[in-house]
Amino acid sequence: MQALQAQLQPHFLFNTLNTIAGLVHKSPDKADSVLTMLSDLLRFSLETSGETQVPLQHEIEFTEKYLAIMRVRYGERVRYEFQIAQDALCACVPALLLQPLVENAVKYAIEPSPDRGKIDIRARRDGNFLRLSVSDTGPRNPHAAPLKEGIGLSTTRARLHELYGEQSSLEIDNESGFTVKIKIPFRTAA
Repeated sequence: MQALQAQLQPHFLFNTLNTIAGLVHKSPDKADSVLTMLSDLLRFSLETSGETQVPLQHEIEFTEKYLAIMRVRYGERVRYEFQIAQDALCACVPALLLQPLVENAVKYAIEPSPDRGKIDIRARRDGNFLRLSVSDTGPRNPHAAPLKEGIGLSTTRARLHELYGEQSSLEIDNESGFTVKIKIPFRTAA
C-alpha cells in the first residue's frame, strides 16, 4: 500500500512545483501564496503518511487546498463544487483518494481548453457503502480511441482493490465530460 501511495505523491509534488515555477517571475505574490498552500498540503501529507485511511472530511480539506492552487494557476478557468452529504464526512477513505482524480480533471479538462471548466466532487452514504464521484465538463472526442488508464486511475483502482477487494468498484463514464465513480464500504474510525 505504501508503494502505491508513494507513486502518487511525487507526481503531485512535481506538478505543484511546476505551477510555482511558472509564477515566480510573473507574479511573485501568487508564487508566495502557492508556496504557503503547498506547505499546508505537505504538512497534511506528513501528518497522514503512516495512515492508510483518513476521515473524508480531511480528504475534502486537502482537495480544496489542491484546487485553490490550481485556481491560482488557471484563474477563472477552474470552477469547482463540492456536494458532500453531512453523514458521509465521518467515513474513512484511503488517504489521497480524490487528489489524483481531481488532478486528472484539471489536466484533461481545464488545461487544454481555453474555456472555463467545472469539476464536481460528490460523496454520499448509500446504506453500507460510500459513493464518491469526481466529474468534469471537459470536451471529449466521441471518435477517440478507448481511454487507457493512466497512473492516477490505475493506482487508485489498485489501492481500492487492496483495501476492500470485491467490495469496491471504480467506474468511468465519459459520455458527457468525464466522471469517475467510486464505491467503497462505509466505515468510520473505531
